[in-house]
Amino acid sequence: MENFKKLEAKDKEQILKICDSVWDGDDYIPNVIDEWIIDPNGYFIGLFDDEQLIAFGRLASQGDGNYWLEGLRKNHSLQVKGVGKKIANYLINIAMEKECKSLKFSTYYDNIESIALNEKIGFAKIKEWSYLELDLKEKDLSPENGPTKDFIKPSFSQFSDFIMKSDFLSAMGGYLCEGWKVFDCTETYLSKLYKKSYLLAIYSDNKIQAMASTIIDSDNNIFITFFEFANDQECQSLMNKIISQAILQNSHAVSIIVPTHEKVDCLENYGFKSWERKDDFLLFEYKGKL
Repeated sequence: MENFKKLEAKDKEQILKICDSVWDGDDYIPNVIDEWIIDPNGYFIGLFDDEQLIAFGRLASQGDGNYWLEGLRKNHSLQVKGVGKKIANYLINIAMEKECKSLKFSTYYDNIESIALNEKIGFAKIKEWSYLELDLKEKDLSPENGPTKDFIKPSFSQFSDFIMKSDFLSAMGGYLCEGWKVFDCTETYLSKLYKKSYLLAIYSDNKIQAMASTIIDSDNNIFITFFEFANDQECQSLMNKIISQAILQNSHAVSIIVPTHEKVDCLENYGFKSWERKDDFLLFEYKGKL
């Protein structure tokens, strides 16, 4: 008999078994299971047939009425049809019961099965960006290789004002990314980002001229959440410092999601590449009634 229930620590073995078949065993979910299980702002839900886990997914609150759908997985070995739709609809219904203003998810461009499923139940693509990655294992790099500047951490008001007026945020349509999660750039979100980010700001006449914000992801790699500069020298200074940071903490990669935006095309000069093609990161929003 099928039933939905909140996933617990005792379900971890079954979750991991399903994850083993995703992306050739390189699924990110094993790195975040413990966090998802205890997160009071998330709904980590499994669909069971008696005691057998056949599908799972997570709905998370991002604050300000924005919700995020992620981690939809099914047990392919069981060859049970329709379970992806069931778990997605269950999580959508939870969002509908909340004061939900928006519900979004992201996926890779070739995730055809997931895209088709979610379009059928009411999601529509709203953004198409590029996920770029610098593989440090393939580079002969050393810390602070090239020109650098002295960086000063900005105050929250300086940080917030600069981002809100930036070309980068405008080109991203008002969103910022943390890996494959996308956030509406509200004051609530910026306050959280400011507290957890490694910030680099270049000043002139006491005003920020260029700035980068980075976080450490679940794989101990660096993700650039924001990157704005006015000239090549500023770009080089920011990037050299970020790469230096990554090397010193033994990260294997530096990543960023970029819009179709000529100011960040220079990242390819540092060895940033798409996995297969540009415009590979797709953002979807639920267009049904919330």
